[in-house]
Amino acid sequence: MFLVGLTGGIASGKSSVLQVLQQLGCAVIDVDVIARHVVQPGYPAHRRIVEAFGTEVLLENGDIDRKALGDLIFNQPDRRHLLNAITHPEICREMTKETFKYFLRGYRYVILDVPLLFETKKLLKYMKHTVVVYCDRDTQLARLMQRNNLKQEDAEARIKAQLPLEDKARMARHVLDNSGEWSVTKRQLDPQGGKFLRGWDPERMRPVLSHPRSPSLQEQAQNRVHEGP
Repeated sequence: MFLVGLTGGIASGKSSVLQVLQQLGCAVIDVDVIARHVVQPGYPAHRRIVEAFGTEVLLENGDIDRKALGDLIFNQPDRRHLLNAITHPEICREMTKETFKYFLRGYRYVILDVPLLFETKKLLKYMKHTVVVYCDRDTQLARLMQRNNLKQEDAEARIKAQLPLEDKARMARHVLDNSGEWSVTKRQLDPQGGKFLRGWDPERMRPVLSHPRSPSLQEQAQNRVHEGP
């Protein structure tokens, strides 16, 4: 089994790319799902976040208010680094567990969605391939403003808080350009003709074993959405 590190930037379209890869049968570990999981009430990261940032980052039900926390850290690098120091060890621990589950199920490779792949560099040595979902800055800014209903200056501040996509693209082995129409991006993901999966045997996407298994964190989250409260 080998690992593929997938990353991008805010509003670059990485989540949409992940959905396509899952539909193709790839084993995908979504760090956003893991990040929400490890900060649930009762987990160590939840307690440490409340200790560091106060109860104003909590919703009425005790969950972390991700928007409030995001607004609090984006313009304060020290606080952002503190949050990363709290959550990243827990996230990496869960990622390792999920990867091992896919290994036991017989998958030949696993795609890891790692937002800070090039910033921390801690996981790079384990990746056979690295992929960046890229879009030009003007497109990124427009998408973020529309998606999050942000003013231009607020959207620019959020983009500046991350490593520029141009820098990530230079460091990655593969670049998926999502600057244009979504149909163009999807063609890049076509196993038969797309440049990203070209030469990768589609059978390598699927497990070689078939046996009862526990649902992944992503599947658990999807089931909760479908079942409702």
